[in-house]
Amino acid sequence: MVTVGNPGNPIDRRTGFGRVDYEYKISKYEVTIQQYTAFLNAVAASDPYGLYNPSMATDKAIAGITRSGSSGSYSYSVIPPSGSAPQGANSAGNRPIAYIDWFDAARFANWMHNGQGHSSTETGAYTLRGSTSGSTVPANRNARFTIPTQDEWYKAAYYSPLLNRGKGGYYVFPSQSNATPGSIPNNVVSNSAKPNQANYYNGRFSVSQQQLLASQGNQNYLTNVGAFSKSSSYYGTFDQGGNIYEWIDTPGNYQQGRLRGGFWMSNKADLSYLDYYVTSPAYAFNGSGFRLASPQRSLNTSASQVALKNELERRQAISQSQSDDNKTVKTVLIGNMAMVTVGDPGNKKDERTGSGSVDYVYNIGRYEVTIQQYADFLNAVASSDPYQLYNPNMATDLNIAGIARSGASGSYRYSVMAPAGINPDGAQSPGNRPIAYVSWFDAARFANWMHNGRGAGSTEDGAYTLKGVTTGAAVSVNAGAKFHIPTADEWYKAAYYSKNLNGGKGGYYVFPTQSDATPGSVPGNNINQRTTPNQANYFTGGFAVTQTITPSASQNYLTDVGAFTKSASYYGTFDQAGNVYEWTDESTPGAQRSLRGAYWVSNVADTSYLDDYILPPDYESSGSGFRLASKQLTTTNLAPLMASDDPIIGRLNPSSVKENVSTDDDLTHASILKRFRSTREAILTALHNKKMSSDDKIPSAASIGQPITPTHDIAGTNDVLIAVSHELPITRRLISPI
Repeated sequence: MVTVGNPGNPIDRRTGFGRVDYEYKISKYEVTIQQYTAFLNAVAASDPYGLYNPSMATDKAIAGITRSGSSGSYSYSVIPPSGSAPQGANSAGNRPIAYIDWFDAARFANWMHNGQGHSSTETGAYTLRGSTSGSTVPANRNARFTIPTQDEWYKAAYYSPLLNRGKGGYYVFPSQSNATPGSIPNNVVSNSAKPNQANYYNGRFSVSQQQLLASQGNQNYLTNVGAFSKSSSYYGTFDQGGNIYEWIDTPGNYQQGRLRGGFWMSNKADLSYLDYYVTSPAYAFNGSGFRLASPQRSLNTSASQVALKNELERRQAISQSQSDDNKTVKTVLIGNMAMVTVGDPGNKKDERTGSGSVDYVYNIGRYEVTIQQYADFLNAVASSDPYQLYNPNMATDLNIAGIARSGASGSYRYSVMAPAGINPDGAQSPGNRPIAYVSWFDAARFANWMHNGRGAGSTEDGAYTLKGVTTGAAVSVNAGAKFHIPTADEWYKAAYYSKNLNGGKGGYYVFPTQSDATPGSVPGNNINQRTTPNQANYFTGGFAVTQTITPSASQNYLTDVGAFTKSASYYGTFDQAGNVYEWTDESTPGAQRSLRGAYWVSNVADTSYLDDYILPPDYESSGSGFRLASKQLTTTNLAPLMASDDPIIGRLNPSSVKENVSTDDDLTHASILKRFRSTREAILTALHNKKMSSDDKIPSAASIGQPITPTHDIAGTNDVLIAVSHELPITRRLISPI
């Protein structure tokens, strides 16, 4: 164990966690397979409390421990790791134990409290009385070993008294870093340890360095405890980020337990200070383990009293207030897609992540693409479905269903299904919930369909040139695409940026609900809080739709898009936290793309700015959906152009802009901006060639934004009139040759 000193440290004001008023010890490492095997051999000859989970042997991703003999004479032995075993992931017994629930960890603490051996597992640190499910119980006042409390675990992971010029503070990750950890075991690229590493999924699994799980399920994914020898916390703990989740304790009797720290399949957000997973104390899986603490509290101060005191201070410290910005958001209808305009071009990147800077104005879907919109798409282009745009799980997975398909290939028809199970207000629409089981390729084909005017046009070109590809590397978006999957920066800016933060200098929220405080998850008519600010559809110890802790295969868990009506981003987008993950794009082809924003079963960290899941573009799940972006020019995003002034072109007058610019012109904002900057030269050249006069007028009957046939031809092609007043000379208008 290591000693965690600095008693009375300040709380982390980002979360309200981390203050501990006493010195204590905490395990340097997670409890290992070897240690748990010794525990089982000491106390589980008959195993009446289910301390052994058979998956400890059969799940090769974490195995483990095998059991032999019969009840009354069970014996347990360590299993070596399966598959490739690089240095740092090659120990049989020194990897962490998994498939542990809270009750298992409490019994291990009792065994340690009682001196190990064949001692009781039912009393000591915790008075369990045979309980293996239901509520947790508080640690006894004289406990020598306990499951760490939230604050004990949090302080050991993230706190350093050296931060903020010696005043103390908290890191983002438990490896003494605010930068995203790597995930490379020691000898994959070198034989020397690297700082700021962890065992998690960052586009590849740490141990195997593969994008996908082993097809035969015979690969170990656990690293040895402490394998990343230069990645400890300030106090010297290892693996509080990644490897396995760890149980933390509760201040009283709770029907919910908490896991912290992420595991080998987690994304980077799950390793951060924001992460914790609320679930049943009897829950165990291939990422659930633990470490112990040994508190040195005063005898008149129980763990419950300390935890409750800290909880009160946390509530006082964290403001749940939203932005006081009363900015009016205008929805732009482009095709059949409701979009909002993201302005403020040239905004600074988020220094926490390096993301979010976009130097142009663009539109992005106000909502996630819905079941109804995707059904319309399928009915238009997938009568035979050669590109597998339809996933049968869209009908059979009732958690997200969906869309049903009827008929035979060549005459397939698609219809929207009503949500299964209970349907509270805000989760009752058949077609207005988001579509799931969508791959990046599906989203790209939907963008092509939108680009080509919907209907029965090709899905293989337009925004993306796909040529029938459904697997492998994603392709780059084409220049001039009317619709596209948002880039990572476009998505990030729309979610987290506000120009009103930092005294009007601009900045980024933690969550895409204009808030730094943890969102709630209360939809509809449960307690009438659908219009409460800062809400999202994710798992907070209960599912948002049902408010129950246990999932059901026959229950819908999607909320209607925009159901949380007071939880928009600064720019007016909804559900960029929760509901379904959303694909983002890159400027170059690649074998991986990112899903962002969390889904209905995600934890709080996944709803934050830190979230980013890197996956193959053909990945589909009950949480994979999308929204689209567009650089098409609209009256809303002309504002930056209006501010431009030129001695030849002059300053465009906003009053000259009509309200109904075509939503179907094929000009992107980027191309308009580029052409605007070169208009001076274009007009001077045209005048020099006597192809037009500075006094020529555009016919007043011309429709704003529509192709016209001008009196004189520029560059030998037709022109498009963009946002002009027919009273002005043509030389002082924005002319954009096609």
